[in-house]
Amino acid sequence: MPLPNTFLIGTQKSGSTSLYDWVSQHPEVCADLGLKDFSFFVKDRYYEKGLSYLSNMILDIYDNEKIVLHGSVQYIYYKKGLERLKNNFPEGKFILILRNPVERLFSSFTSCTKMQIENEKNILVASIDKRNERLSSSDYDIRSQLTYIDHGLYAKQLELFLSFFNREQLFVCFYEDMRNNPTELIKDLYSFLNINTNFIPKFDVLNKTGIGLRSLFLQKILFRNISLQSSIRRFFINKIVNPFFPLNKRHKLKWRIKEWNSIKNENSALKDSISHKEKEKLLTYFISDIEKLEQMLQINLDHWKKVN
Repeated sequence: MPLPNTFLIGTQKSGSTSLYDWVSQHPEVCADLGLKDFSFFVKDRYYEKGLSYLSNMILDIYDNEKIVLHGSVQYIYYKKGLERLKNNFPEGKFILILRNPVERLFSSFTSCTKMQIENEKNILVASIDKRNERLSSSDYDIRSQLTYIDHGLYAKQLELFLSFFNREQLFVCFYEDMRNNPTELIKDLYSFLNINTNFIPKFDVLNKTGIGLRSLFLQKILFRNISLQSSIRRFFINKIVNPFFPLNKRHKLKWRIKEWNSIKNENSALKDSISHKEKEKLLTYFISDIEKLEQMLQINLDHWKKVN
């Protein structure tokens, strides 16, 4: 029964999909993009089906590879997920990618707005004014997608991880290194996984936030609007998709449609739509956490502590 032994655990909107893809290309790695961000160890309705449920989704692509990779950016965020990973895979290896928390916040807000799950137009209202309300929500999607500040408190999340696992089990990398030194980063990661470091993947960039949609109607079918349960979406999923596509293939199909439906722009001026004053306001929520992260990782993150 093939099961994961390596987990990409976060963070949200930090390049995790691209990194997952780069690792998956290695001949010694078994990884299905359809299982990326399938939060098996967080969502009760999946976890209660047992590990055999997850294994059956891996079985179709497994060919005795050394590394079986699975990932969800929510695993670093939820104690429940980490606890379950510890109970089932105490010797597992883990990958964590981090990004400037203000940039990550803006990317997440923009993505959620585009996906029609964020109705608030003002980034400060969504991030700050509604923070406590969303943190206490019983809706998993709200807590997972719309809690922008708390997903960027990396030291807090890392501290939680280290309460379950040893530091040696975790590979930490940075979004900036993915963009500027992908070859060096991937070699270091392959070395951590104890697989051939000479293999060079195709460095595609996946899951870009983008600047718009080709079809708003299609996006509403794909992604539940948190403020409005769509009867059209429920009909489409329950009557057309579910009977013909197993869960991992549905995730992969949904991701490919999402990618096609997103209008990309390499020279996007998205960052210009958040003011310097707004950036400064948001940064105040991260400064102490950044300083703690510096101590934990023994690294200088001064470039995160100032607004460009």
